[in-house]
Amino acid sequence: MRKLLNFLYDAAGTLAAFFVFVIFAVMIGTSMFRVIGWRTGGFEDIVSWLTAAAAFFGMAHTFKHGDFVRVGLL
Repeated sequence: MRKLLNFLYDAAGTLAAFFVFVIFAVMIGTSMFRVIGWRTGGFEDIVSWLTAAAAFFGMAHTFKHGDFVRVGLL
């Protein structure tokens, strides 16, 4: 059971990192679209849902290691 839980915690941490990267990509994309002159109406909603998902999935991984959800620089 412990191996399964550890796998789930690590998978949740990987998903959280993926969502943070998608937030980065969407924000860069919307900036580029604004420069081009395209409308970017719904992307703010997408980013807010991705932020909630990144925080939710990041909690399990960080709490397992006795830490808080935060951004660390490598």
